[in-house]
Amino acid sequence: MSELRKKQEYKELRPVGTYDVAALESWLEERAREGYRLIRFKGLYGIFHWEGAAPCRYRFQPLLREEGRPKREMMETYQEMGWEYVCTLAGTFHVWQCDDPTAPELDTDPVVQGMGYGYLRRKMRLRLLRLPGILLLLVVIFLYPWIWGAGDTPLINQLQRALPGEWILLVIVLGYGLFLEVLDVRQMRRLLRSLNAGMPLKRPCPWKLKKYVTQSVKILSIVIYVAVYFLHSGTSLRFTTPAMEEGGQAVLPEVVYADLRELDGLEELRSFSAEGKSLWPAPQMYWTHQSTCLPDGRWMFASTDYYCMRTEKLAERVEEDLLYTLKRYGSEDRVAQMEVPGLDDFWWSAGKGDFTGEDGFQCVVARRENCALLLTYTGQTDLRTQGDYFAGLLAEK
Repeated sequence: MSELRKKQEYKELRPVGTYDVAALESWLEERAREGYRLIRFKGLYGIFHWEGAAPCRYRFQPLLREEGRPKREMMETYQEMGWEYVCTLAGTFHVWQCDDPTAPELDTDPVVQGMGYGYLRRKMRLRLLRLPGILLLLVVIFLYPWIWGAGDTPLINQLQRALPGEWILLVIVLGYGLFLEVLDVRQMRRLLRSLNAGMPLKRPCPWKLKKYVTQSVKILSIVIYVAVYFLHSGTSLRFTTPAMEEGGQAVLPEVVYADLRELDGLEELRSFSAEGKSLWPAPQMYWTHQSTCLPDGRWMFASTDYYCMRTEKLAERVEEDLLYTLKRYGSEDRVAQMEVPGLDDFWWSAGKGDFTGEDGFQCVVARRENCALLLTYTGQTDLRTQGDYFAGLLAEK
């Protein structure tokens, strides 16, 4: 086993952005005084190994062209001056280290040093030109499932799984990416302004406060990643809140649902629950479940899924998804579309046999403008005769 592999290694997040050169150099020099020397950079991390505490200088030199490491002639020349090549940072800087405190600096004229950033400045301009396109692509990727569909995933499944405030999350993600780009540009401009004015970089440079800010941003990005990862996992309702009044004794007045008591003339229910959620494409969504037990011991159920969408086009997509549910549970010869005044569409379906009997059930899909609902029902009323009732439910909103 090589000597290097025997030594303790660890990685540490870079405390500042790429172009905060003095802070990065000061960070590496402090680590050297603690006994850790830089091996390489990997992504946002510096990889270190233990060599024993000793002072060491680090210097970052900008790439003059696209290259993975300095040319051999340069490495030999710098070695004669007491400087050793360490690694290259993300296609931007070559990193050099020197143990000899008497060795001359690599750059003695700040103005000349600033002239060496020509390649990186051109590279930065290309990044800025690409940035609007990248942001637009991210927006399109996010909007595509909502506006044009997401393959075989029904819109109602997306609505049921999505996290409220998802659009704010998108803004945070895009803002985070934009912040990193702007930060790099700002740091480069500040660096070049100082060098072009003949002001050498100040070392040591305070970097610990910047490190805490960077770590906070990293934690934020991890939280965002986790939220996005779990955003659309599962198929059941997610991120809903109770839509009941305080104490859970009654539903909130804004909730739209078909009341089992009104449909069957019942006085009370055995159980009632309501969940709600609000998303940008669907400002109001409610899922209500009701049940009661008749004197003969038979249970009756009614479940209403209600979607108030941002546009009528989105409501039509929701209607298509609800129709799939209606047709899947109903008998093929008992799926009918009927004309109902006050509704744009009214669909009815039922199971085989006596759908008002003990084992029967019915489903209704109704839509008016940008609102649609699905009712699954096991009561005794023929829902085909209740078109006016459903028109009244959707007319209220």
